[in-house]
Amino acid sequence: MALISQALGPTEIQIMIIAWASSEPLTVRNVRRQLADDRAHTTVMTTMERLADKGVLSRTGKQLRGSAYRYSAAISRGALLAGAVAQLVAQLSADPSDRVEALALLA
Repeated sequence: MALISQALGPTEIQIMIIAWASSEPLTVRNVRRQLADDRAHTTVMTTMERLADKGVLSRTGKQLRGSAYRYSAAISRGALLAGAVAQLVAQLSADPSDRVEALALLA
């Protein structure tokens, strides 16, 4: 699994929580309805497209007149967490003993 190039922002995290909870692929409209605030449709759409570009969401279908892309989680919560931890370890240039300590604290 490739590391995610950057941490997820608050909106991205909210969208991923919705995606992980869904047993079926979601449209932008589905996700927007589940968000707690009144974000613009285009904001949610752009954020979901970026998550798909990062490989966190998968996108299926073609956006033709009257149809919409459907999105689902491409990676699990655990995989995302593992990638974020690995990225942080790499950024901090941690040595093996630091990694062991960090994993022990997480467990």
